[in-house]
Amino acid sequence: MADDCALHEYRIRFRADGGTGERQVRAVVDCQAQTITVELPDGTRATIDAVTARAVYMLLHEAVYSSLEPTGPLLRLERNTAHGWALGGAGR
Repeated sequence: MADDCALHEYRIRFRADGGTGERQVRAVVDCQAQTITVELPDGTRATIDAVTARAVYMLLHEAVYSSLEPTGPLLRLERNTAHGWALGGAGR
C-alpha cells in the first residue's frame, strides 16, 4: 500500500440491547502483513488475513445485518488519527 502508516486502528461503539453502558469492538489493520486483529467486548482477540476478513464481512452482512430490526443498535465507526478518534472509515 502507498500509505505512510502501516497500522490503522478502528473501533465501533454501540449500546447493548436496552442497556445504558456502551460496548465497543476494536480492530487493528496491519497493511503490510494484510491482517486484521479484532478485539471483542469480552477481550477475546483474533487475527485473520484480509481475504478471510472479506469473506467474514460478506457472511455477516447477509446473516446478521439483514436480520436486525429497523430500530436495531446504532453503530458508529471511528478511526484513530493523529488528532484523536474521528468518525469515518479508511478514506479519512
